[in-house]
Amino acid sequence: MCDLNNYPKDLNNIILSPILPIKLPAHNVIILKFIDNTITFDDIQIQVKEKLKSVYTMEEMMGTMNYRSRHVRIDLLSKDEYRSVLNSGKLALGGHLYDVDEYLPSPRILICNKCNSPGHLKKNCKSIIELCKRCGNDRNDGADHKNCNIKCHHCSENHEATSFKCTWISKFRQDLLHKLKENKHLLPPNIQFYIPQQYRDHKGEKALMNNSVENYQLQAQRQNLLNNNKLNSTTWPKLNSNLSLPSTVNTTSIWNFELKQMHDELYNLKQEHEIEIKKLKTEHETQMQKMAQGWQLINLQFKTQAEAIVDIYTTVSEIFPPVVQSLQTISQAYIYIYMIHISRRKDRQIETLARRGRLELVSERRSL
Repeated sequence: MCDLNNYPKDLNNIILSPILPIKLPAHNVIILKFIDNTITFDDIQIQVKEKLKSVYTMEEMMGTMNYRSRHVRIDLLSKDEYRSVLNSGKLALGGHLYDVDEYLPSPRILICNKCNSPGHLKKNCKSIIELCKRCGNDRNDGADHKNCNIKCHHCSENHEATSFKCTWISKFRQDLLHKLKENKHLLPPNIQFYIPQQYRDHKGEKALMNNSVENYQLQAQRQNLLNNNKLNSTTWPKLNSNLSLPSTVNTTSIWNFELKQMHDELYNLKQEHEIEIKKLKTEHETQMQKMAQGWQLINLQFKTQAEAIVDIYTTVSEIFPPVVQSLQTISQAYIYIYMIHISRRKDRQIETLARRGRLELVSERRSL
């Protein structure tokens, strides 16, 4: 299903364009754990593909990223290569050996698409109406349920009804894992389930599997070892490469030293983090004080401007009427003076004309 060569190019004169799966099943997936962040993802892809020839896809696991390392998921097409890598337990990248582990999916929950409740499917649902997973109302009531208000109808919190944030679904998931732990013998022989950290008990088990199948596999491996060594009784039995060998080194002291070193590193990081927080708080307080002072100055400026405007308005309102009255008086005086001037000018003109008339009469009399 993952190879284009396994699909016909056309069928009944119809050209086929197969859509390949994005990821492979969990039993074809391995995890490279705690890869240093100094190694880029492109370098990881190049080095892994040089060592593993059946790589289908690779991706960084988002939930495992921190400031030092992360996990990388690798999907392998070859089952033999998958077993070989898991048996080795290690993979060299950039001169370092990194742990290789199998990918264990967490138990999936069946959620009904009709009532948004876990534990059954739509065809077995007893609900009369289809409920919207956003608002919890009837999905076929004619309203726009793509933009409706989000409110879980299980717990009335602000999330969708099918979200794992829902306490009701989380409780159902916890009960399901508890039932699986009590009935491990009912699990299929080739299936293992990953147990999320918040649902683990005091034993710290990371996976669920059928213990009887595991014991059967161990017995089969021992029997194979005995059968392989029957021909030569003097040879030592072969050991798997992933089995731990006894060592004369005092592992306890090494672990104590590493734990102490890690504790010191974490303590130093904590101190640096606290110093950084104090520094940020100080800068924040300084900025807030500056902003408060700025607002005070702005308020003072607004107050001063308002007072100045009031003073100007008061002054203008007090001065403007007398000024208008003075201007009116001046204009009236100017008009009066102008009228007097015109009347005097007319009198002069009349007097001049009268003189001319008298002179003309005198001259006429003399001529007679």
